[in-house]
Amino acid sequence: MGANPQSNDTDDAQATMIKRSGVTYPTFPDPQDELLRQFKTTGGLPTTLFIDANGVVHKVHNGLLTQELLLEDIASVLGVRA
Repeated sequence: MGANPQSNDTDDAQATMIKRSGVTYPTFPDPQDELLRQFKTTGGLPTTLFIDANGVVHKVHNGLLTQELLLEDIASVLGVRA
């Protein structure tokens, strides 16, 4: 699921960005950027959070996440190698 920080954007601008970037997963607006503040992210988009079942954030990745980087992050967070 994706959150769309919107403190500097309109709903229309966000919808255009989502369509243009090819996002296929559900998204919701974050009008006051509450999630950015809660997870202390830089606001670089996209931002990927690795959160366990207890809600503990183990890693924050700002920027594009390639398959290679995703596998590295999964390995480091979960201790699992693909």
